[in-house]
Amino acid sequence: MCNFKIEFKGTAAEAVARAKAGIEKAGGTFNGNTERGHFSIPSPSIAGNYTIEGQVVNIMITKKPFYIPCSAIEAKLRELIGKGEALTALVQRSSYPSGQQNLATANLNALEHRVSATGGCIKFLGVLEICFEISGEAVTLSVKLLGVTIGKVTLNPSNTCATVGGSAAGFKAEVKLCVNFRDLVLTISGEVCAPIVGCKKGETHIRL
Repeated sequence: MCNFKIEFKGTAAEAVARAKAGIEKAGGTFNGNTERGHFSIPSPSIAGNYTIEGQVVNIMITKKPFYIPCSAIEAKLRELIGKGEALTALVQRSSYPSGQQNLATANLNALEHRVSATGGCIKFLGVLEICFEISGEAVTLSVKLLGVTIGKVTLNPSNTCATVGGSAAGFKAEVKLCVNFRDLVLTISGEVCAPIVGCKKGETHIRL
């Protein structure tokens, strides 16, 4: 899932002791020695293995939430192993303001305050409201047309797109929802048809 190498100063025993102390301070578990081992933290759920060769720690992350990029985990582990700092930033909890659409980015400073973000809503084509909620490895989306729910779908890395359609108060709508789980982008495309006025199409992209 994620692979990276971290160089350290001092002895391997010192690097292992720093990693163990930091991960346990974050509520996790660490089992290993100066050659190899494994570790995990419960919230957000992250697990990995490591081996040590000379002054280099080879790390393989085997489990992580999709909304936390590998670069963020690598940066925190570099701080931890190099400076003895704990992984506190990865387990901070914070609320997500409705209407903002940038749950996780490669910007580490911003990510530290959004690792527990859950979702938001946006307006689309004037009469549609699309709400999304992140839970584990899945994104659940609901679509409302003039306040009436016309569909709800759950997307995950093995099922990345779905189409929702329905009608309300004489209006008809069809919306395609796709999540790029690698880049954490939600793509919304669709068409709304209104009596007399006709139809309108549109597309938008939201960074999750």
